[in-house]
Amino acid sequence: DYFHSIPPTIHMQRRPRIMMKKELLNNPIYGWLLRLGGGFGVDRSRSHNYVQTLAEQLNQEDRLVMIIAPEGTRKHTDDWKTGFYHIAVSANLPLVLAYLDYDRKRIGFSEVYHPTGDIIADYQWMRDFFAEHGSARFADQFALPDIEKLRARVSKQQSRLSTTDTSEEILVDPTFVTT
Repeated sequence: DYFHSIPPTIHMQRRPRIMMKKELLNNPIYGWLLRLGGGFGVDRSRSHNYVQTLAEQLNQEDRLVMIIAPEGTRKHTDDWKTGFYHIAVSANLPLVLAYLDYDRKRIGFSEVYHPTGDIIADYQWMRDFFAEHGSARFADQFALPDIEKLRARVSKQQSRLSTTDTSEEILVDPTFVTT
């Protein structure tokens, strides 16, 4: 996935920034190559406030392409993480979805989409886009976001926030941080 993302970013005349687990960058054989190609590490062993940190870093960049796999992994998962979405909303960044159509040997992109802050509606737009475009090489390892699961998570988040002492500042709920 990493190497597939490099040509489109070069074509767009942007330096890619690709979030990956920090252990990959510590590898003496290829860690330097990943850093040179824009890779930066994330410590997934514990919860951090990555959304706010990345939003601040991204707001300092002039020309940037940030590549994040919404699944949060290259292995099979039944659902998407939400950290990438919250980063885009917090940093006021648009989303451009990319797909690889293995059947037709094509790479494609969505239109520029500005997240509305309504995570359900925005995820539905992303789900519809991927349902219409492309075919995964390993279809059994690709999952579209489950809107009903997301709706339940958002509802749980909202009920927790409504019962939380509002005298404390809540920056990001840990369930929404990509780990």
